Amino acid sequence: AALAVAVLVGWRGFVGELRDQQLEWAFLERSVAQLPERATLVAAIDAGGRNLDAFPDFLLKRGGKRYALVDVRRAARGEVEWPAAGDGELLFYQGMFCYFAFTDEPSPDPMTTACRAVHEHYVAEPLLVEDLATRGYSALHYAQGGEGVYRIGFYRLKPRT
Repeated sequence: AALAVAVLVGWRGFVGELRDQQLEWAFLERSVAQLPERATLVAAIDAGGRNLDAFPDFLLKRGGKRYALVDVRRAARGEVEWPAAGDGELLFYQGMFCYFAFTDEPSPDPMTTACRAVHEHYVAEPLLVEDLATRGYSALHYAQGGEGVYRIGFYRLKPRT
């Protein structure tokens, strides 16, 4: 009986613990309303296959925002052009997708190649950011060994001079 109670208490703690996915979702629900009405957003857009994470663009639509979307992974691979900075609002969403990879991919430390490419291509000015002190929820390969502080949020992109 004591073992059953210990297992139940441990399980209940796990279920109630907020991890990367739940914390990121809470951030997005609080933040999207504060974004500009119109912009181009560079983020993880495409889902499926090895693209495990995608920005929930329905939050933009629900908030009455009108955004053009560019998939950061496709831009980093050269499959689509990087959007020009300076032609209206250009934002980047640096989500938890920047901090995990499949185990057969390069280590995402300090972040994935696609997300590092954004910071190399543009000057990224924090607009709405938050540091999540959390542990990775899935079996994927996380930066920082799966436990640390992960900066997520929206950045305004400016041209590099």
